[in-house]
This record gives sequence, structure tokens and C-alpha cells, in this order.
Amino acid sequence: MRSTNSWTNPEMTRLRNDRVLFIGIAIAVVSPPLLTLILVRLPTSEARAYVFLYLGIVASLGLLTGLIPALVAAALSSVSATISFSHRSTASASPTRAMSSTWSSSLRPRALSAGSQRSGGAQ
Repeated sequence: MRSTNSWTNPEMTRLRNDRVLFIGIAIAVVSPPLLTLILVRLPTSEARAYVFLYLGIVASLGLLTGLIPALVAAALSSVSATISFSHRSTASASPTRAMSSTWSSSLRPRALSAGSQRSGGAQ
């Protein structure tokens, strides 16, 4: 007599593993763009913290469905976050650049700053 228990039947186990893999890949393809659509509408002040949400998707898929769906989700998360949030980081980087130029000008030796001011004033 043939056993119908799915734990002992290798064919049923393989079908179950294939189904989990297929569902995992489907979730991996859908969830990062869906999360990006939601996050784009939120304020930009916490944009760096959004990475942890993508990481949560990748880790969950890795634990529940396996390595392949997690790698697909990681790749799509990276691409969608880069495309969606790269313009935000460039816009917010300009005040940082201005502040760094202010710091670098204040750290110049005083002799050079005074000398350049005297030569500029003499002309």
C-alpha cells in the first residue's frame, strides 16, 4: 500500500518546495516596488531608515522561502531604492557640502588667510 503522507512522499515534498519557491519569488518581485510606492509618499526626513524596511523583506523571505527569493528581493530592493531615493540624497547633500566648505575655510592657517586678504586689498 502506498503512503499518502506528504512528509514521507518525496514527490509531494518536492511539489511543496517548488510551490514555496514560486510563491517566494512572486512576493520578492512584488514587495520591493510596492514598498517603494508607499515610501515615496512619506516625508524625506527618515529616508535613510527606509533601508531597514527593505532589509526586513529580504530577511523574511530568506527565512520563510529560501535563498533564491531573498536574493531576488535584495536585487530589486537595491534597484528600486536607488532609483527612487537617489534624487533625495543629492538634494539633501548640498547643505552638507556647503557646511564642509565652511569648515574647511575656517580651518585654513591664519597667515595664509591674512596674506591673501592683504594682497587682495593692495590691488
